[in-house]
Amino acid sequence: MASNDAKAPYIRLAKKDDFEDLAIMLQKAFIRSPPQSFYARLDKPLTTDPEDASKRKNQFNYLRYLLHRCWAMQARITILVVPTEGHKEIIAGVTIWLPPGVRRPPSLFKSLILPGLVPLLLSWGVGFRKRVYELVSSTESVLKEAYASKKLPGSPADSWYLLLAGTDPEYQGKGYMSKLIRETIEQTGDNAIFTLEANNPKARDVYVKHGFEVVGEVRIGKGSVDDTGILAQGEKAVGFPMYPMIRHGQ
Repeated sequence: MASNDAKAPYIRLAKKDDFEDLAIMLQKAFIRSPPQSFYARLDKPLTTDPEDASKRKNQFNYLRYLLHRCWAMQARITILVVPTEGHKEIIAGVTIWLPPGVRRPPSLFKSLILPGLVPLLLSWGVGFRKRVYELVSSTESVLKEAYASKKLPGSPADSWYLLLAGTDPEYQGKGYMSKLIRETIEQTGDNAIFTLEANNPKARDVYVKHGFEVVGEVRIGKGSVDDTGILAQGEKAVGFPMYPMIRHGQ
């Protein structure tokens, strides 16, 4: 999987020792993520200013929680690393894929309590899980309808599901995300079925280039947030878009 050229960026599977650096990188990539702004009920975009330190800590805790939860669910976490002088690796990108049949945690303690759900509920409120459910249930419904219309075997739960994909802003535009997506597709085989939800047109278009098809569009948080996931009222509370997508070899 890894390149023999130590100076070239390469892909490998993540280790638990990578999680702190991964969470730091992901926070840079998703500091203004609409879903995460929605989960946190932010009333303004998150920034790197000192006044937002506590809110950034909450987001960091969420990302770390998500990594540990996915690890407990045996997700395929692939990272693209850039070697530097002194053999230090910089994590430039990551994809987190849930294998077919893995959509529910095998153990409440290992996948929810141990990774850090309680601190999240204390900082983001018990409504955090309700907001997550709104997003997940809305997109799953579209994917199920698409499965039925395309006569695909099983259900979306039987696909390889891209839960999260991110690139360090300093390394965007280098094709690293495309490398990560291609690597998993090549590893799993041409007949595998893949599902995901893009949360912006730019990401959607990247996935289209890799054979994914947009099967719908849903608006999350209508009546409560704007198109960036920030709390809003009235005409601005249109919700933010999510684009369920499928790739299949049939």
